[in-house]
Amino acid sequence: MMGSSTPKTTEPPDGWDEKAAYIEQCLLNNSIRYRRLKQSGAPMKPLGVSVAVTGRCNSHCIMCSIWKIAKENPGLIEQEMTIDEILGYLSGPCMQNLVEVDLTGGEPYLRDDLEELVYKISDLKLKYGILEKLQTIIIPSNGYLTDKILSTLKRILERLKGKGIDIVPVSSLDGIGRTHDIIRGTRGAYEKQKATIDGMIELRKTYSDFFFPMLKSTIMHANVDELEELFRFASQRQMFPIISSVIISKKRFRNDRYRSQLELTVEDQAKIASFYADEKKDLDFYYKKIFESIISGVKQWTCTALFDYVFIDYDRKVYPCPIQDACVGDLGNSTMTEILTSQRAADIRKNVGNMELCRQCTEPGSVRYSQIMEGAAMLDFIKAKGRKHYQEMIFDRGLHKLLEG
Repeated sequence: MMGSSTPKTTEPPDGWDEKAAYIEQCLLNNSIRYRRLKQSGAPMKPLGVSVAVTGRCNSHCIMCSIWKIAKENPGLIEQEMTIDEILGYLSGPCMQNLVEVDLTGGEPYLRDDLEELVYKISDLKLKYGILEKLQTIIIPSNGYLTDKILSTLKRILERLKGKGIDIVPVSSLDGIGRTHDIIRGTRGAYEKQKATIDGMIELRKTYSDFFFPMLKSTIMHANVDELEELFRFASQRQMFPIISSVIISKKRFRNDRYRSQLELTVEDQAKIASFYADEKKDLDFYYKKIFESIISGVKQWTCTALFDYVFIDYDRKVYPCPIQDACVGDLGNSTMTEILTSQRAADIRKNVGNMELCRQCTEPGSVRYSQIMEGAAMLDFIKAKGRKHYQEMIFDRGLHKLLEG
């Protein structure tokens, strides 16, 4: 039987010292529990799930070939998971501790029923009490469909105002101006995404208490000299920047054939290390651990994929995370509970972190969940920085939601 996602003691008290002690105790408890689960491969109820709601994409990125899926399969739209299917997967007993649901793609806004899907997922909490712990719905986008994206978000925000569910749009931006257009393989991509982002920033003025636009950039040779500009672009708009190195994956990104042009050089790695080492990023666990990994040549963080996080691809296949090629099961012929409690899942959980793709992974989403569940490294990190920074390191990054899941 699956256990609860995070050991619960009491709700964090009002006093700040008591809250800090609560955070530390949760991380310690998680660390102890994770080591036990890792040894046995035993399952737990995930805190986060990513669902690729479509395999279609209207971008032509050089670091990702997802857009080719629809080209190779003209009938893809008829094969996409229906809303009822997705709701069924999220409503299973093993998913009842979900705190965050990420609706990814492809390009999610290519689905004409994305808005309805968001409403019905929120209803699982608000109307039916199924996802009682749900706190966040994340929607990444390349930003090309500016008018559709902004009008959809405005309706969603108005509908979910005061309902206790945060909406987090993640905008992909890989360079300033022409650099972004080249990387995205689409003329005018930068101006479209910039218009979408600026529209989101305007929306945030009205819905600032539960609408948190973020920026995601993928580092490769083509943009390694623009990292500070991307960081500045995000900072000027008060968006949290997620800046991570390109990942080569045969199943997810289908980009292994372009390895030679995507792999970072020694000089690139030195530039990235310098970027991560900057004091402006000193309070961010992700940047700190990736910097340490680059400098040491050894991965410095522990992944907890398939324990507190799971990925459902557009074809109903289940994976530990978006980049891993090791398929855990198929929702076309098994339930989520059957998949997560299977012997195959246990074997994969034991091996997460040791597989080839795991060793080269710098995926920010994986670090986000792992830093809370693995616990020990995060506990050491925040204690070293001091309790005066806990607000910025934990609450401003939304990590407290995972602690309280």
